[in-house]
Parts: sequence; C-alpha cells; structure tokens
Amino acid sequence: MLYFGDSKVDELTANQVGVPLIAYKNDKLDAFMHVSDFDRVKQFLSGERSKKYRVMASG
Repeated sequence: MLYFGDSKVDELTANQVGVPLIAYKNDKLDAFMHVSDFDRVKQFLSGERSKKYRVMASG
C-alpha cells in the first residue's frame, strides 16, 4: 500500500499509519519517492519499483 500526496498533512498521515509516501510535485516532503508527473507513477506501478514494497493498484 502506498500513500500519494503533496502536502505536509499527507506526509504526517502517511508516517502515522506507516505507509510509504509518494510525494507529488513537492520535493520538500520526506517521502519514499518524489514525482513530478503521473508518467513516473505509471512507470513505478508497472514494475519499476522497489521489491521492498507490495503495491496494490485498483483498476
């Protein structure tokens, strides 16, 4: 499970529940990954991801 967000509130929420944060267009957040566009998210979810995390995607 991953948490996508762009604010300090998102960072705090992800940390409180123990879920890795993917920060969108905010490199000031403490995050597992920082992305600036959804193409990078698509690449990540399609297989270019850390084997440390299990990614759950609906669709």
